[in-house]
Amino acid sequence: MAILSTIYTGEAWTAMYLRSNENIRYRLRLMVALVVSLLLVTICFNLPITSNQRPKPWKPQFGQHGMIAELRPPAFMLPPITGTGIIPAGSPAVDPAPAALPAEITTVKEDSHLESADTWRIETQSVPVLEHAEIMPEIPGGIGAYYILIEYPEEAISQGIEGSLSLIFTVNRDGTTSDILVERSLHALLDSAAVQALRRTRFIPGRHQGETARVRMRLPIRFQIIVPGDSTHSG
Repeated sequence: MAILSTIYTGEAWTAMYLRSNENIRYRLRLMVALVVSLLLVTICFNLPITSNQRPKPWKPQFGQHGMIAELRPPAFMLPPITGTGIIPAGSPAVDPAPAALPAEITTVKEDSHLESADTWRIETQSVPVLEHAEIMPEIPGGIGAYYILIEYPEEAISQGIEGSLSLIFTVNRDGTTSDILVERSLHALLDSAAVQALRRTRFIPGRHQGETARVRMRLPIRFQIIVPGDSTHSG
């Protein structure tokens, strides 16, 4: 009987020892799994997150701010650049005969009466500028090609400056612009942005009586800050 009691006691201790080891291994596996999970969470939160930033073409709303520009030529600029211009009521009647505006262009010629061949004299020549041509100048790709060149100044955005301005300019025979004047000023920052974009714009020159012509034009522009998520403004 004593021998049997000893055997039973030994088996009981062995079973308890195995169960204890199994509990220890289970706890160790649980701790390892917890540590691995914490490491994975830490790594995921420390990874740099980059946003896919889109380019900044002209749209009624882009980035955090937007800009709306519009072209509304007066009556004497028919046909308008966009082909869908709005003629306000009370506009002056269109004179079918093109009016010539004097413009001073400086040319340089050699003076044969002077002793030195390197001496030049300046002579001015008058070139007509039309208010209306049979084929008016236009921008390749439409007025949107001008819109994308305008950059709304960050300082103007931060100050909440918006409104309308108007430019008067001449489209030369090669499609470049010159004699740009701010007819109605809005703010120095926005005036400059509109003028700089116009200087970079190349027009298809106007034509009159079968020849390219210099044409005087007017361009009203409206700057407006668009708040993201504002549904009151649409393209």
